[in-house]
Amino acid sequence: LWSGLFPSLLLCSNPSIHYTVFDTLKSSVLQRKADRRNRLGTAEGEDRLSMGEAFLIGIMAKFAATIVTYPLIRAKIMLMCNSKKSTGKTKSVPDDEKETPCDSRLTFRRGDTVLNFGGRVCADGASTRGDGNAIRDGESLTLWGVLRSIYRDEGITGLYRGCNLQLIHTVLKSALLMMVRERIAVTTRRLLLSSK
Repeated sequence: LWSGLFPSLLLCSNPSIHYTVFDTLKSSVLQRKADRRNRLGTAEGEDRLSMGEAFLIGIMAKFAATIVTYPLIRAKIMLMCNSKKSTGKTKSVPDDEKETPCDSRLTFRRGDTVLNFGGRVCADGASTRGDGNAIRDGESLTLWGVLRSIYRDEGITGLYRGCNLQLIHTVLKSALLMMVRERIAVTTRRLLLSSK
């Protein structure tokens, strides 16, 4: 039940990194715009991002936050999936069922991982044992134990397995959010200033 709590708390850093990178890049772009206006001698102009600039900066910011925190995301998922196995609260599965490959009729392919609708995760249709998605027997079921196990078995690429799907899922959504957020902030500022 609580196996993914510590990684979840660490993952609170993802939005912090995202907004910090966004605000830093935004300040840099706005400073360049102000410098350009000063060089050209035009004092007129708004200090705001265009929708396209906000979208691109949103992409870069979420990309940075996801790349930094993805190993924690993967470790959290593995901890949560393996906690039932370690506590012994699941039904025992016969050994012959553990060794059978995923049935292709009941699977959903997502990147380099196959999710069996029976709940098993298989790599390229292989069985659930030895595919890098399970923690070795005797391995510590802690965040650092999981990260160490992944790194030892698969290297740095193992820490980022499935990251492409996470990036597609979060980066576009976040970029749209930041674009709309900037537009709402500009509109709200205008309304407040015009009401004075």
